Amino acid sequence: MAKIATNNLKVGMVTLSETLDDTGHTLIRAKEELTEKHITLLKMWGITEIDVKYSKQQVDVEVLLAEYPANQVNEAVLEADTRFKFFDESSKITHLLKKYLIKNKLNGVRK
Repeated sequence: MAKIATNNLKVGMVTLSETLDDTGHTLIRAKEELTEKHITLLKMWGITEIDVKYSKQQVDVEVLLAEYPANQVNEAVLEADTRFKFFDESSKITHLLKKYLIKNKLNGVRK
């Protein structure tokens, strides 16, 4: 993707490159999935933007869009987001449960 302002970072985004402080010390490694703690740390250190790529869920949606109609995928993702809105977004279990729900919803639907 590109540089994203720290205020626009979301839990689950993945860093493309190492994030360093003013003295050159590593704050976050490359290919690290961001958590709420990472975002707080970046703000505390005055980091204004970092390089990130899509979150795992966004990548999953891109793959689904290649297989299923966009309106069906969007509907399934919206339902999963609604059902799991109070769950920890950085949790791998939450990600797997959402993925399972979306695949179940799309079961039998083809382009």
